[in-house]
Amino acid sequence: MDDQMMEEQKLVEKALLGEIEGLHLQQRMKQEDIHREELISTIMKFRKKVGEQNEEIQDLKDQVLRYQEELTGQKSEENNIASIVSQMQVNVNRTFAESVERQVSAVEVEYARKQMGYLRQFLPDNFTKAGGDNDAVILNVLFPRLSAKAKLLTKLMAERFPGVPGGTRREHVTKSHKAEQWAHSARIAHIMSALVAVCGQFESALGNISLEDLSRLAQLQPEMTSQERVIDGYLELLRQARLDAETSLENMDKVVTYFQNVLSVNVSADSYNTCAWVQSVYQQIMTGITWCKVNMQRLSYYLKPGQEECDFADFVRTFGNELAQCEQLAIKGGKAVPTDKQLKLTPQASDDIQSALLLLHKIASILNETCGIASVQININPGESASF
Repeated sequence: MDDQMMEEQKLVEKALLGEIEGLHLQQRMKQEDIHREELISTIMKFRKKVGEQNEEIQDLKDQVLRYQEELTGQKSEENNIASIVSQMQVNVNRTFAESVERQVSAVEVEYARKQMGYLRQFLPDNFTKAGGDNDAVILNVLFPRLSAKAKLLTKLMAERFPGVPGGTRREHVTKSHKAEQWAHSARIAHIMSALVAVCGQFESALGNISLEDLSRLAQLQPEMTSQERVIDGYLELLRQARLDAETSLENMDKVVTYFQNVLSVNVSADSYNTCAWVQSVYQQIMTGITWCKVNMQRLSYYLKPGQEECDFADFVRTFGNELAQCEQLAIKGGKAVPTDKQLKLTPQASDDIQSALLLLHKIASILNETCGIASVQININPGESASF
């Protein structure tokens, strides 16, 4: 009896020891998990810091190249201290002049609004009704204003993310987001060139369409104004330094699509200046090719050194040559557009032009998406940060 109890006690003791050991093992595993998470967090912080340091180094290198280019282009006597002080004084004076101009403009705008308010009191009641003369007047100002904003956004993006002397380098692609920002800027330039083109069509058509068509367009004025506010939103993001490669451009694309759809439904092809439109088409092609070239350069730098003879590298070179030929044709075509007479475009020609623009946009979008996938892969595999 005692032997049986002793045996059972030993079994219970063994089971309890096993449970204790299991609990110790679980506790140790939990501690290891916590330690592993801490290590992962530390590594991620280190990688982030290294990335930030790499970007700072590249910024400094790029700035040095810009300064060297400026020094090369200047005369030797302009590099002395007196010249630098003089330039600083000019900058101070210019800044003050711009400040004065802004404040004077603010006063003029305030009282121009008051003047408009007084004028409205003397206008007939039907002037401000929906689709009336007021909306028609607003439309005549809206399209050139929207076109000017599109050009301004393109210009400011180029200033916000300027290129560097010597062009894109491998570290711009694999160790920072500079090349991605340049591609984003090129994409915005392409979208804005399409908006400038359609606004130009509207602007030239307003002077030729019938009163009935003008009234129909005037009824859409509130919708068009809301589309303009989308572009204002992107300008505000740029002012806040928040418009970068992470910013979605879906709404920007929708603005262009909206105006293109309204134009196709409400304005006939013979109502606008076809020469100016064809000229703007060539400008769209040029900006689309530029967007493609930026991404093709990014793709070439994703290859490992020594892989210059692989099939993909051959494709990149071939496609780059095709883009260069297209660019030359676009330049020649733009110069050949007459400015002193009206072009007569057949419906088939207009459809072919639209199809070509759509195809170019698709190609550029595919290249941009491919670069985005490659960029994600490099971030996932930091050991391959030099290339693929």
